Amino acid sequence: MGFLSLPNKKSTMLKILIAPNAFKGSLTALEATSAIAGGFRKSKLPCELIEVPVADGGDGSLEVIAEHLGATLMTARVNNPVGAVIDARYGFIEEEKVAIIEMAEASGIRLIKKEQLNPWRLTSYGAGQLMLQAVTQGAKHIYLTLGGSATVDGAIGLLDALGVVFVNARGVKMERINMSNLHEVTHLEANSALQLLAEVKLTILSDVTNPLLGENGAASVFGPQKGLQEKDITSMDRLLKHLARLIFEVNGVAIDTVQGGGAAGGIAATLFGLFDATIISGGEQILTWSQFDKKLETADLVITAEGKIDAQTAYGKGPGLVALKAKERGVPVIGICGSVNADQLEVENFDAIFPITHSPVELAEALTFTPQNIERTACQIGNLLSATGFLKKS
Repeated sequence: MGFLSLPNKKSTMLKILIAPNAFKGSLTALEATSAIAGGFRKSKLPCELIEVPVADGGDGSLEVIAEHLGATLMTARVNNPVGAVIDARYGFIEEEKVAIIEMAEASGIRLIKKEQLNPWRLTSYGAGQLMLQAVTQGAKHIYLTLGGSATVDGAIGLLDALGVVFVNARGVKMERINMSNLHEVTHLEANSALQLLAEVKLTILSDVTNPLLGENGAASVFGPQKGLQEKDITSMDRLLKHLARLIFEVNGVAIDTVQGGGAAGGIAATLFGLFDATIISGGEQILTWSQFDKKLETADLVITAEGKIDAQTAYGKGPGLVALKAKERGVPVIGICGSVNADQLEVENFDAIFPITHSPVELAEALTFTPQNIERTACQIGNLLSATGFLKKS
């Protein structure tokens, strides 16, 4: 056995399964799939390509899920994290009354400028508006992906959009609820929202297992990514604990230690507590929808990709799951990425990793030429495989 342990035969064609994630800030998973496939078609390698774009619940999941499930992409007018009105997409399957909502479409960090990051005032209200639109349209099952959010508000903005009333000690309904005034709330009036979602199944797709509170919780782990100062982490954690108490008082459900509850700044925990949401692995579910296992059965080689492949890739990320499943079946795996740390070129379950940059370059320029660089890299991988003569057995 030789390079990548492919059988050394010069007959028939390699069957290559192409399963990349999105390249954040540059390409969707569908576009990355197309670029990789284009590179192999330009190479000297006789091959058959199976194209399976993947996601893990993060940015870009909506398009991938819609592609696999045949959902129609719709548009709704919503508020972004700073309150500006934008058009956000969601997916809908009319026959099954299923909605697919990507939180990042309405409440994503990609929608605002870096200087606008303010976890005390940014809101998940827009994600709630998308959910409300889906329910109004007749959705009986909502799949919500949480990656790429801009907020650490424990879903209070989302709840506000769904009709939950936040009441202070004077018995006054609070307007424009956010983390800067959550401490004033003494109880929640949630009957309207509970009735709204009473017949709706809610499933959360996430790629993290962090709890709501503590050193591995929403404030400590995800807060700094969203502008939270280190000195404020304890205060934010205390507010999320206050929110957990408010939710417990509504229906007696404790959300403090729910696995995955810290996702998207605590949104998963809150939806679990109030609406009995199910939290599942986004990557696993999307691979199931894509019929990945069945397509893997006939593959000789797997190519996966994303913006950065490193030691964290193996922990619930789309490419990490792809690589794991492939290695379990003894199929070689090549990773293509925008960047990789020099000391992390050996990532679990990957046989080889190829960064697409070919010279020192500024990030903005690298993002601009990502499609061409991916295609060129895939072409060269194909040429390498062709030159070494490792083709499938007859």
